Amino acid sequence: VDHQVMVPEAFFKAIVCLQDGHQMGIGFIFENSEIKQTLGGTATTIDAVEGATGYDLFPNLPDDLEKELESQCNLTKWN
Repeated sequence: VDHQVMVPEAFFKAIVCLQDGHQMGIGFIFENSEIKQTLGGTATTIDAVEGATGYDLFPNLPDDLEKELESQCNLTKWN
């Protein structure tokens, strides 16, 4: 029996914070490799994550808020 396991090239995470006065978004794409990766090196926009995956990750957000949050990539805001 031939057992093949598909291994993804990368993993992703997309985060949105909707607290009043602190609305922000960020995405991460982690390559599936043995090379050590930093958060700063993997941080990207949610738009980039959506482009790589083909998914619309936050379709229930109002369009103007979705556009704003999905274009952000400021890791220092998340400390």
